[in-house]
Amino acid sequence: MTNENEFCGTFRTLEKLDGSDTTELVGKVRGMVNGKLFVFNVFWPDGHSSTVWTGQCHKPCDMGFWSSDRYTLHATWIDWSGHFCEKCRTKARVGSGYG
Repeated sequence: MTNENEFCGTFRTLEKLDGSDTTELVGKVRGMVNGKLFVFNVFWPDGHSSTVWTGQCHKPCDMGFWSSDRYTLHATWIDWSGHFCEKCRTKARVGSGYG
């Protein structure tokens, strides 16, 4: 059973940091809530992983993530599962986002 402070999901729509183009990829994310800071280990389609993080605990549909290397991840394409906090549980929407 998933701990209420743990979550996992999938994401798509990644943007190169240099702005040269937009690349759509699909990956998986797992992480844990640490106060109001979300910390993720992101497993990219090519097999490498990196860490991303954000605040904005109560606005999961508005969050943006910064990867440690080549891409910026827009959190609106995360399919959330598991739980966050009491406020986030009702606001997180599976498959919500912009593209």
